[in-house]
Parts: sequence; structure tokens; C-alpha cells
Amino acid sequence: MKTRHIYLVLAVAGVILPYSQYLSFSQAHGNDLARFLADVLVNDSSRFILMDMVMTAVAFFAFVALDGRKRKVKYVWIAIAGVFLVGVSFGFPLYLYLRDKYGAKLEVNL
Repeated sequence: MKTRHIYLVLAVAGVILPYSQYLSFSQAHGNDLARFLADVLVNDSSRFILMDMVMTAVAFFAFVALDGRKRKVKYVWIAIAGVFLVGVSFGFPLYLYLRDKYGAKLEVNL
């Protein structure tokens, strides 16, 4: 199995696993965004995880901007959109897939 296929499997899992949890919320409460945010911000532990994920997304955006330009990766906007639509669990492995498939290979000078 090629490396990029592993990244693609991880990207699919990065959609399925988070959305499996959202679907159970959606079935119980509908698409009530106010309720969803209230549940996410309910205590210090959940706010810690939220801030961790926000900072991970910010670091990912910086990484994509720098690495994507250096490697001339095509379609990086899809990975960035994936972070906004699903999360880093989807956008990051998707970017690695795009980098492996469409990015320029860099020489390593030791």
C-alpha cells in the first residue's frame, strides 16, 4: 500500500469518527448550534480540548502555507476547507495525501 493511500484512509476515518458523534447529537437535539456550543463549552476539560484543537488548526494553517508553497502542492485549499468543514482530523491527512500526490519532490542535501 502506498503512503498516500494510508493518508487517504486516515482522512476518511477523520470524517467518520467525529461525525459519528455529531450524528448522535443531531438525532437527539437537531441542528441546534446554540445547544451544541453550550455543550462544547460546558466545563474546563472540554474548553481545554477546544483550545487545543483551535491551536492545532492554526499551526496546521501555518504549516500548509509554508510547506505547500515550498513544495508547490496543488489543491491545498481543499485541505484548508476540510478543517473548517470537519476538523484537523480530516484536513491534515488530506493535506499529506495531496502533498504526496501533487507536491514537488524536494532534494535533501546532507
